[in-house]
Amino acid sequence: MKVASSPHQIIKQNPQAALDRVLGFLVSRQVPQAASLCQQIVKAVPEFADAWLLLCQLQLDLQRPERAMQCVDRALALSADDQRATLLQVECLIASSRSAEARAILEAVEARSQHNALILRLAGNIYAGMHAYGDALRCFRQSVKLDSEDVECWHLYSGVLFAQGLMEEAERALNEVLRLNPLHCEALLTRASMRKQSSNNNHVPQLQQLLETGHADGSDAVMLAYALAKELDDLGEYSAAFAHLKRGADKNNGLLDYQPDRDVAFMEYIAAAYQQNISGLKSDKSLGKGLVFIVSLPRAGSTLVDRILGSHTAVESLGETGAFHEALLQHARAASAVTKMTFTDALSHIDYAALGNTYLEKLGAYSSEAAVLIDKTPSNIQYLGLIHKALPQARIVHVQKSPMDACYSIYKTFFSRGYNYSYDLQKLGHYYVAYQHMMTHWARVLPGLFHDVQYEQLVAGQTEQTRQLLDYCGLEWEDHCLDFHLNSSPTATASVIQVRQPLFNSSVGKWRCYQQQLNPLAAILRRAGFETG
Repeated sequence: MKVASSPHQIIKQNPQAALDRVLGFLVSRQVPQAASLCQQIVKAVPEFADAWLLLCQLQLDLQRPERAMQCVDRALALSADDQRATLLQVECLIASSRSAEARAILEAVEARSQHNALILRLAGNIYAGMHAYGDALRCFRQSVKLDSEDVECWHLYSGVLFAQGLMEEAERALNEVLRLNPLHCEALLTRASMRKQSSNNNHVPQLQQLLETGHADGSDAVMLAYALAKELDDLGEYSAAFAHLKRGADKNNGLLDYQPDRDVAFMEYIAAAYQQNISGLKSDKSLGKGLVFIVSLPRAGSTLVDRILGSHTAVESLGETGAFHEALLQHARAASAVTKMTFTDALSHIDYAALGNTYLEKLGAYSSEAAVLIDKTPSNIQYLGLIHKALPQARIVHVQKSPMDACYSIYKTFFSRGYNYSYDLQKLGHYYVAYQHMMTHWARVLPGLFHDVQYEQLVAGQTEQTRQLLDYCGLEWEDHCLDFHLNSSPTATASVIQVRQPLFNSSVGKWRCYQQQLNPLAAILRRAGFETG
């Protein structure tokens, strides 16, 4: 009788096939399952360097930099000259707030790889993640010079050019992407978004044909639908535009299988934990001076406020750092390591002074000497009480739009990651209500802490609203804060096109073009007591 092979034996017989299964998990966004199988592979075949590299990347994706570093160390021990492993080591160092070491190694890799298009492309992408856009451009330009057929490099290159405000050069790079791959759906979406389409200059027929052929599937089909919806909206064909928008949103909602209950419960838990436990914990009252957190829902005006404030000579915006979440995760894991508490329970057992200092260490990666630094990471909105506890001197600016405009702005946007509640009107409505309840709670338990900016009021009275913003941040008036669109500093958010133009009000009330289609959303907001007229 033949004895069945164990999983361990099967992996040893064909480790590459097992690694291919890991990649299959990643395609379907099953990161924990991918990490689990990858751990089995390195246990069965510890000399398999590629498996250690992939496990390192997975640990980084799961925000476990210490484990990731252990994996890349094993890979380098097996293959010390592997530049891919060295670049992953750089990413591990960045995730561990060791930015000076990371940059030194990255510069050395770049210097050794002036004739290696792939390594230059990978190095450029890491530079971009560090917001070192000038360095990223240098790598990408050399990479496409060596390999002008690398679609991925042209695409990354175009994104950094957009972030730098180099629009003409960015458009040329984007055209190279589409020359090499006319079905590059992310590039098609970017092209649709980079300007307002007109009746005699648009891509509607091409996009319609691509959708009808059915060549694109998964997230590519989603992006194609969003691109067509955007161009039809520009042309005033609102019924057709919303039909394609809903088509894309419904498909992405199905791919994500997201339920808002967990996020809503998390917001409620943090609000309750702060009031019951966290508010009484010790903290360092001196921490946070010179920091401004700008928070909002996505597409609600936070980038605009960031550009206005960042135009001041004493201010530098660090963009969306993610640093507070990373620091919080690090301390929550440390607090739960002994007692095996959940992440949420650990929040009441953190040393918040240490958390504040860890956050500041992570900001050290940006090497800024500005008197005031801005962090506009959107996810910080759920941590406001914790931010105040860890960094009591920090200022917090909350930006919001009217309910229907806020929700429509979110619904019409395809996000490359996060905001999984945004692709279904019911889920979006329930999330918005929970967010507003959370903000009401923070305003009640931390009275006078925040400065609220209403987008519609900012558009209607830019000068007065800017003056109030600067006063709150303790800054003297500077006229060029009104000319935020001339600010040459990079930005890599979905608002990259809009913030390089003077202030306009065309988005105010735009949801009314889709009033009938948005009725299910409006009903949820009205039942919760919000004005939707």
